[in-house]
Amino acid sequence: METVTFTHGDAADVETTALAAIAFLKAGKYPEVTTKALTYLIRKKSAQGHWGSTQATILALKALMQSLGNRTEKVNATVTVALNGQQATEFKITPDDSDVMRLMDLGDKTKAGANTVKLTLQGEGSMLYQVVGRHFTPWAGRPQPEEAMAITVSYDKTQLAVNDIVTASVKVTNKRPNAAQMIVVDLGAPPGFQVMTPDLDELVKKGTMKKYALTGRQIITYFEKIEANATIEFSYKLQAKFPLRAQTPSSKVYEYYNPKVSSVAAPQELAVK
Repeated sequence: METVTFTHGDAADVETTALAAIAFLKAGKYPEVTTKALTYLIRKKSAQGHWGSTQATILALKALMQSLGNRTEKVNATVTVALNGQQATEFKITPDDSDVMRLMDLGDKTKAGANTVKLTLQGEGSMLYQVVGRHFTPWAGRPQPEEAMAITVSYDKTQLAVNDIVTASVKVTNKRPNAAQMIVVDLGAPPGFQVMTPDLDELVKKGTMKKYALTGRQIITYFEKIEANATIEFSYKLQAKFPLRAQTPSSKVYEYYNPKVSSVAAPQELAVK
């Protein structure tokens, strides 16, 4: 099942839960169910601070903001954060600043392997919290999950001289038996190269691509739909501006309203003499 914004999966669950929580909060009914719904929304928030899709994020924030207006519990406590059995930090929460988010970075205190984080609250009230871990995995060691979409990006040459032009070819496949809606293809632009836009402009003119936008390191392209089990292919050109040896940023395809439906293309090394 999809929502009106073509959302499905976790993002659709967040939208539905947030809408129900907002209704219960406005009606002042079912406080126990409402608390469980809000806890679910907090747990589903990503490490980047959003809920996957735009609509899910907006509705989740609306529900959480609505809950602040209905809040009656007072918090007056001291929170201690311990890492691997050693106290890392301590801070106080009072009724005057209980709505202020605290952020603690324990990165410099971690060790290789497993780490244990413990939070202790002494005083009155309760607070929601989130623990986020971040690590680096070499591309060769990246797990290869079964993906609903696929993307490959290749270059017609990887050894160039300054002012040479290289052609990048992109292939995106929807591997599902149903159409993919509102597709974003985020192409990594290698450092030291200038994107040449005539090919992209022609793709927009023909209707192959809905639109595109350039940033310092990205070419963000938009497609309205990719039919079931269908593939779209296009190419664009870049001009080498400086001598360097660099790895291209990775490129990614995903559904705008369902970012978990995605695939990433491996980065490649380009050398300019």
